[in-house]
Amino acid sequence: MNPWVSPKDLKSRLVVDTLDEITEEGVRQSATHFIPEGAVSMVVRSGIRNRPIPVAMAGRPLTVNQDLNSKGIEQHPNAFPWLFEIFRPLNETVELSPTQG
Repeated sequence: MNPWVSPKDLKSRLVVDTLDEITEEGVRQSATHFIPEGAVSMVVRSGIRNRPIPVAMAGRPLTVNQDLNSKGIEQHPNAFPWLFEIFRPLNETVELSPTQG
């Protein structure tokens, strides 16, 4: 079984374990894929309104569900913490109105 990250797992800066898992067959037969350790994930599709947008880094190779978008700079893995720091303010300051999406 492989860790499968969803918004409920983005509670700390680093995600290592997840509440849900996905089988190898599930990975092969779906749109999910593995993201590298250090990649930054954030919620891009959810019912979030007037609260912080969850952002976290992968603590190991993980798969993510459709509510998340993950970015990494595979040619420069040392840049992952820098990328996280760019997105982290979204977790602290963004508030969306009901008409924003």
